[in-house]
Amino acid sequence: LEERCDAATDAWHLLREAIARFGETHRRSLEERLNERFRAITGRTARRVRVGERFELSLLEEGVASTESQLSQGARDQLAVCLRIVVADLVSGDQVLPLVLDDPFVHSDAERLARIGDLLRTFARERQILLLTQDDRLDSWGEPVRIEPI
Repeated sequence: LEERCDAATDAWHLLREAIARFGETHRRSLEERLNERFRAITGRTARRVRVGERFELSLLEEGVASTESQLSQGARDQLAVCLRIVVADLVSGDQVLPLVLDDPFVHSDAERLARIGDLLRTFARERQILLLTQDDRLDSWGEPVRIEPI
């Protein structure tokens, strides 16, 4: 029983180390890619997204940190779109997986939509994007498929 307990304790320590290494490696990569995409959408090079140790997000601008909940809804939407794109990139590895977005731009103004559209068009060169929306402002973004009620 003592040997089993020691083995379980050793395995627990090894697993904790592996989780910490995995988190640190992917956290840095996630943060770098997220910042690249977020700057492309916002057009604000002074803004920086920070991914914390537990993968919580915060935004730094001119030395002032804001949590995600302190951002405007539009900024949160931008950050969410960037996060989806970056996670799709990281998770898919060598596979090119489609990205499904369900009405993610409800709170976006015309300027934000233009920037998001540019980013998604660039991203669509590499993978299929399915955008589910009733927003007529997005009609020109791709090939619309309309489903009429019966």
